[in-house]
Amino acid sequence: MESAADKPLHMFTVSKGLDMIKSDAEDLTPDAEAARDLWQTGAAFAVAQIGSLRGPEVMMVELAGIRTHLDSGKDGFMPDNPLEDGVDLFRAPHVFLAMIGKCKGKLV
Repeated sequence: MESAADKPLHMFTVSKGLDMIKSDAEDLTPDAEAARDLWQTGAAFAVAQIGSLRGPEVMMVELAGIRTHLDSGKDGFMPDNPLEDGVDLFRAPHVFLAMIGKCKGKLV
């Protein structure tokens, strides 16, 4: 069997996985430890995919830092064609991804 290293997950796979986590978490009592674990797993899964993180890099995400800056990018403006070459996305809606330690060879 050949390795499929460096192959991304298809967005439909990511979306389906997050839907399954959400469904399972919503079936539990909101303050249940299992529900909290599912929400944290979904958050880690989403951050790993969006941030192109691998393995131990996911564990370097600093959730308190993300929560501190969560609202800073919510009022951004999305251009009509965001994937077009040369489009400025500086003011697009975003989430600040806070991390600790060295990630991708750089101190963060």
